[in-house]
Amino acid sequence: DMMDPGEKKLEKVVAYAKQVAAAVGILYGAAHLELKASYCEEKKQYINPCMIEIGARLSGGRKTTLTQAVIEGWQPFQALIDAHCGNKVKFPLSFSPGEQHARHLFLPHRLSGRITEIRGADRFESLSTYHSHFLLAKVGDVVERTTDITSFGGFVWLAGPRQAVEDDARAVWETFSFQTEPIEKESNVGEISGVPNM
Repeated sequence: DMMDPGEKKLEKVVAYAKQVAAAVGILYGAAHLELKASYCEEKKQYINPCMIEIGARLSGGRKTTLTQAVIEGWQPFQALIDAHCGNKVKFPLSFSPGEQHARHLFLPHRLSGRITEIRGADRFESLSTYHSHFLLAKVGDVVERTTDITSFGGFVWLAGPRQAVEDDARAVWETFSFQTEPIEKESNVGEISGVPNM
């Protein structure tokens, strides 16, 4: 979810992020912090933040351009240049996304095998909240079932009014798939890896 960093429920998370940036010496320019935290219903707040990674750069994975798409008046790339040049950075009146929302969809390979067809990708650009997409796999590729972030077959990014984003995300999940056929593993019986055959 896109969240307003000024919200009370994020108070501890934002304070933690600032402390981490200061601890590693990020003084100017852009930084991004990935962290995890638990939501405490009793306190109505995220608690116990724990750092995953910090980078002295804008965040990747299109998060920067998605933020630009949903935060009125935010120009992150111009702000980065201004900060590094010592110029005053122009911030938006608010970082609240309001009713705007963004979502990063991960497209998994559900089965290992050779891709025979990619269904539904031709519909991405017709979605009302379509921002961009990228497919890493193509027909004919041999793939393993997705097990981690590096083994996904592609991504779709959506931005717009919250309900429209939710509806478009559902449409992607209902129509998109990598169709694969199993392939037989080649047998290496009699061969020893790293030793030339005599």
